[in-house]
Amino acid sequence: MEEEKEFLSQDEVDALLDGIGGEGAASDGAPLPQGDIRPYDPTSRDYLAETRLPVLENINEKFSRALRIALSEFLKINCDLTISPIRIMKYAELVHGIPAITGISVFSLVPLTGYGALFIDHNTTAVFIDSLFGGGGRAGKDLASRAYTPIEVRVVEKVSLLILECYQKFWTDVHPVEFSYLKTETEKQFVSICRPEDPVVMVSLNIKINQSGGEVIICLPFAAFEPILSLLAKATDEENASADRNWLRLLSAQVQSAEVELNANLGTATIPLRQILEMQPGDFIPISVPSTVSAMVDGFPLMDCNFGISNGQYSLRVEKIIPQNQQENLHGSHNGNR
Repeated sequence: MEEEKEFLSQDEVDALLDGIGGEGAASDGAPLPQGDIRPYDPTSRDYLAETRLPVLENINEKFSRALRIALSEFLKINCDLTISPIRIMKYAELVHGIPAITGISVFSLVPLTGYGALFIDHNTTAVFIDSLFGGGGRAGKDLASRAYTPIEVRVVEKVSLLILECYQKFWTDVHPVEFSYLKTETEKQFVSICRPEDPVVMVSLNIKINQSGGEVIICLPFAAFEPILSLLAKATDEENASADRNWLRLLSAQVQSAEVELNANLGTATIPLRQILEMQPGDFIPISVPSTVSAMVDGFPLMDCNFGISNGQYSLRVEKIIPQNQQENLHGSHNGNR
């Protein structure tokens, strides 16, 4: 009976072990080609520091204007609202700056994955309640450690529903998302929408009523946006239009500073070639002088002018600017007369 052959020879086993322990070596011992290959660490989030989401910024700007009106109508008092640029940070970093006792509303992001959270601190909730009951939007005192009352929890729910409904409208044209309210908690230790090290997008709303106010924070998991990241990272129409306007302004300034040669034909004469050949120094050529002459640049007539002498120099006085739609026709006629 023949001996069973080894599945791998000792040389093949040694080659595999070398390949596992080696750093960037190919199976034949040759180094890997460099080219455009760059190291990539799938666990690193360093690229988030440079991530820009102009479409999301545009959504937030429109949302903030609409929410200011909606909140003013809900509270029956005029309120000012400003939105800060979005920030991308770790969830643990965001939660670290949130008071322990805070109104937190959790919501889903269908069809995106994950959950979002709305943080409405105690002071802002007190301002809302004072406004709803006819006050001037005054904030309470010593609220940081006090538990939420049932009325305060209900106000947090109402305001959260209002914010989510308003925010959802401005996602429709970009990528329809349904922000569905799920629950409200009043202690941050009971809410965790993602792991502490996971990145989140923070949208900060600064609300001011008279001399009081506070901050409302919308927290969205960055992982939920990864399927539509290319869509959110596109330049908006406003950015494209702004870039076009800047380019046109620069081009216009450069064109206006360019020097051009202005010509004016003061007279013409039609004579036989024989007469030109017989001419001698001192001979005169009779010309017909028009009442107005055209000032031209590169053969295009721009102005009708009278000519004369001003300050001892031959000069043109502009009588009429030729409309642009007539310049092309006159350009052809002038070229035909040459």
